Amino acid sequence: MPSAPTQTTTNPAPAPSAADYASSGFFPGVNLSVAEFGKGSTINKNYAYPQDTELTYFQGKGFKIVRIPFKWERVQPQALGDLSQPDMAELDRCVATATHLGLVVLLDVHNYGGREIDGKGALVGLDPQLTNDQFNDLWVKLATHFKDNPLVWFGLMNEPHKQTAQMNAETMQSAVNAIRAAGAKNRILVPGTSWTGAHSWIKSGNAAALESFKDPGNNFAFEAHQYLDKDSSGTHPQAVPGIGDKCLVDFTTWAKQHNFKAFLGEFGWDGNPANTQANIEGDALLSYMDQNKDVWIGYTYWAAGPWWGKYMYSVEPTGLKEGAPVDKNQLPILVKHLQ
Repeated sequence: MPSAPTQTTTNPAPAPSAADYASSGFFPGVNLSVAEFGKGSTINKNYAYPQDTELTYFQGKGFKIVRIPFKWERVQPQALGDLSQPDMAELDRCVATATHLGLVVLLDVHNYGGREIDGKGALVGLDPQLTNDQFNDLWVKLATHFKDNPLVWFGLMNEPHKQTAQMNAETMQSAVNAIRAAGAKNRILVPGTSWTGAHSWIKSGNAAALESFKDPGNNFAFEAHQYLDKDSSGTHPQAVPGIGDKCLVDFTTWAKQHNFKAFLGEFGWDGNPANTQANIEGDALLSYMDQNKDVWIGYTYWAAGPWWGKYMYSVEPTGLKEGAPVDKNQLPILVKHLQ
């Protein structure tokens, strides 16, 4: 069980340079969630990007990667258009700070398989106004911008769920091919459909659709998400007893059979110290990944970020802005598995 929150002083660990980076390592981390929030297009009003103090805090705890969700429409306001200079400036700041600290930044297009076109939602490959070529264009521009920094990874799309498994596989294969043709060698994380759930990877059709997936650069992993509540949605405080060391088994077995790597882009649990079952299952999930690092290359806990307030899964420390961060209750379990 996690102990009660304690006031901590963050002392950043020595930071390797990009030249020291080894992509073969294990990368535990957190989501720094704020750039995908809400509606509107004004930075620091409608949404924001992670602050340097957050990056320093989590690096000081021993984490090695941060996933930064953002909306496609904000980074590229018009499909096939230029990237947004203000948003790219914020991403550049985050990447520069993270690189100095030795942290990997996972760029996450947090759009659930689509984006807004002329004020209306459209889905890649399903709606004629949003094509694979438009999706590829976004990633070629991002990849070209960040291709010289191996500490930037590319998370192609958060939780597609309307597309069929085969349609999603074709879209993601097209994007990977385009990124490699642009000369980028960065690691790429590829989602499945059906919310990219690990528990449903086989029955959703992802396993069959993606078993022949190829990366010309041979530097990719499949990104799965997994929550511990009754419907795997991450919306309930109660965890299913015994789920922690079982929910990843089928996915992991499939990945081993096909010699694939995997990354758990989202998982989390209720931080109430009285919720012993949730803490037990969260610990068990992390232990399972510890025992299967031949498949799992890392994970990012959902979530941190200054706008979450009293969200039950949040690991954003209180007091960070004042320079006196207080750990959330999930931190002792997460940090234990960094050893």
